[in-house]
Amino acid sequence: MVSDQLIQLDAGYENVVAVCPKCTVRNVYNRADDIGHFNPIANGRVACADCGAAFTIGGDLVNAAHEMLLLDSNDFLREKRYVQAVLSATTAYEVFFNHFLLVELVFRPLNRDRVNTRDIDQIAWLNDTSALLRDKISKFTFEPMRRTFLRFAIERIAVGTVAQAEACINTISKRPKRVERATVAHHTDERLRTLLLRLYDSDIAELRNNIVHKTAYRPTRSETRSVVEDATYTIANLTNHFGLGNVNYHLNE
Repeated sequence: MVSDQLIQLDAGYENVVAVCPKCTVRNVYNRADDIGHFNPIANGRVACADCGAAFTIGGDLVNAAHEMLLLDSNDFLREKRYVQAVLSATTAYEVFFNHFLLVELVFRPLNRDRVNTRDIDQIAWLNDTSALLRDKISKFTFEPMRRTFLRFAIERIAVGTVAQAEACINTISKRPKRVERATVAHHTDERLRTLLLRLYDSDIAELRNNIVHKTAYRPTRSETRSVVEDATYTIANLTNHFGLGNVNYHLNE
């Protein structure tokens, strides 16, 4: 008989893994197809693909998407799946940029301005402004996203109201200009300056492009480790600096 104990899952961005307590088979459950949602799994009922036994899984991560992608990237590195490690780390950067803009230009302005807006207006504004931001950056590849992030990170434009947020989003160019390295190097916050320069100098996008275009380049461990470790350090510290958590956290902060 299978006990009702909670089985600890091994969490990834796309899948979760759990060992069946009856037959000890390692089961992989896809969040989209097998779990059916992308919320953290605290008490999910699943069935073993081998013996059919039902059991409960939990202990999922509540990290932001970019953090989970970085965890996957480091797992791929350990498994010598270097192509996937580079792709995941590069995607983590792009997701981080998007997350930063969403928090700084949508969630936080709304929370600061709640006193001036009714609940029904808040929901409408949240949907409309999220759509406006999405329209502005939907076609951005890595470099336009990096340029847009650097601009906002350096200028730290004060967005205290929903009106200011909309105006700020409308300033995002469809073709963002390159931020000069000297501009980054003269930032007054030493800690942030160091992180932004690391981001500015990162060549992970070039490595990713070599992998996905034409030649299907296969990177070495040294190349992969360099960009994955740099991405992990840079993104983790920028996340801490700007206080960026899971989207659900920012909806209620």
